[in-house]
Amino acid sequence: MQFVFAKYPKARTSTKVISAFDQEVREVLSTRMPLEPEEQPAIAFFASADNWWVATSRRMIYPIGGRSHHMRYHEIKKLGWSNGPEGLKNCSHEKVILSTGERYCKRCISISPWFLLVATDGRREEIAIEPGSATHLWKCLILMCRLEEIHLR
Repeated sequence: MQFVFAKYPKARTSTKVISAFDQEVREVLSTRMPLEPEEQPAIAFFASADNWWVATSRRMIYPIGGRSHHMRYHEIKKLGWSNGPEGLKNCSHEKVILSTGERYCKRCISISPWFLLVATDGRREEIAIEPGSATHLWKCLILMCRLEEIHLR
């Protein structure tokens, strides 16, 4: 996952390989992400103690309402760019209309500070990301979801 993430050298200030964060941030994250045996943190986003996520070798861990939540890679049914929990952004760009009737703007969504995870049980999570980093996260999560399909743990 770290290798795939490193393929996108775009300037990022808050989304990094976990070892690239200073000790203080790693300590804050470690107190908020309970790891399972043999689980390793790989990449993370950290803006504040309440606004972060960590992609591990087994799952995504993120905060909702002050508590840590997670979604295992084999549970992820859909993922990608999002307009965020508040819905569509108003913009003057041409909108794409999906078969579901949902409308979105490719230009605005690619710089959105939100990423969508939908679980197989229908749970939908909007996680905050560093604007412009959705491609990095998307590629890493697709890799991990495919690996889980092949080698379910």
